[in-house]
Amino acid sequence: MAKNYIPGPDAEFDTWFEAFNTMFAGMGATLGFSVSEINALNNSFTSWQMTYTDHVNTQNAARSAQEAKSDARDSAEDRIRKYVKRIQAHQNTTNAIRASLGITVPKDSKTHPQVPAVAPGIETDWSQRGQVTLFFGTSPGKKRNNPFAEFAVAVLVQFRYAGGEWQHLSLTKKKEFTHVINNTEPITIQYRATYLNANDQQGPWSESDFAYVAPVQVGFTVVQEAA
Repeated sequence: MAKNYIPGPDAEFDTWFEAFNTMFAGMGATLGFSVSEINALNNSFTSWQMTYTDHVNTQNAARSAQEAKSDARDSAEDRIRKYVKRIQAHQNTTNAIRASLGITVPKDSKTHPQVPAVAPGIETDWSQRGQVTLFFGTSPGKKRNNPFAEFAVAVLVQFRYAGGEWQHLSLTKKKEFTHVINNTEPITIQYRATYLNANDQQGPWSESDFAYVAPVQVGFTVVQEAA
């Protein structure tokens, strides 16, 4: 026998069950049911109503709690956003503070590259008269496997004569530089170098290297004696 006469939704089942139980209590004996059977169904109805009422009350309480939670969150978010707006605009706010608070770090905020921690290697080649060729890098003078140190993008070079002050020579992104002197007397020159990062921040100076530069050849005239 089909059972679809019993409503599916709980609320409809509750209404239907109440009407069925009331009618059954009045005519159950006429239909051949004992008092204990009639009472058993009535106990089932009472148990159903208790649990159904608890369920409905629990759902209502949960709905009310969810609404209260949503209201509290909306209020909290509104206050947080107002505070964060002030934080983002404050002169003392740094990206480190933003990160620690878990708020947005501006995408256009420039990151600062680290300063190179080591000095470049430097070698001098003074085999040519009147000039010195300088080599820089982690392995100066090599064609390969001679990168700049981490965070370094350029080399700042200085020189000085014996007993003199350091002077600027070059700022180069290359790994060698030729210092043309064209000296007419033998001289000694001292060189040093340091790495710069992309923000022109300077790392440590290298140990100095010396070059002993021979003078350029000075032209002379050969005088032939008269016969």
